[in-house]
Amino acid sequence: MKHILALAAAFSLAACATVVPTVAPPPIMLAPEQRTLSAEIAARPDLSIFATQLAASGEARLASAAPMTVFATQNDAYARLSPDVVPALLTAENRSMLVKVVAYHIVPGAIDQAELRRRVAAGNGRAMLTTLAGDSLAVTLTGETLTLTDVDGDVGYIGAEVRRPNGMLHPVNGFLAPSLG
Repeated sequence: MKHILALAAAFSLAACATVVPTVAPPPIMLAPEQRTLSAEIAARPDLSIFATQLAASGEARLASAAPMTVFATQNDAYARLSPDVVPALLTAENRSMLVKVVAYHIVPGAIDQAELRRRVAAGNGRAMLTTLAGDSLAVTLTGETLTLTDVDGDVGYIGAEVRRPNGMLHPVNGFLAPSLG
């Protein structure tokens, strides 16, 4: 009986105790120049669809210190696709395709626009980049604008570059896809 009374007293005292909620510390806000490529992509409203695909693919190399170059598809380019393409890529049954599509937009090494132009000039008007997906992207100039062409001949123009500690981000206004067959 003593044990029951002691437990009852302990429970009633515990019920009277003030519960201090656990509060998570505020997120650490990095200055833009300190963000990784993945953090930069996630922070840009014009790349929100690509950011969602990047997260869903599980691609972690853009958060690491290894230098990478990302040619990230802008939201406007997705808007020109059939409305079912983006949701279909995010389904579980298409995960391997999503992983390949995301990897197709990433090239090892930090390649800025000046280097892309040098490579195009050295390649007599065309430079080939091997992506993490294993397929190539062709880089050419359309007037003064750097242009990417995928394996099917689809084109995207490269926007203003963003340098981050682990590489380069180049927004692209076209949807580029690897060989999926």
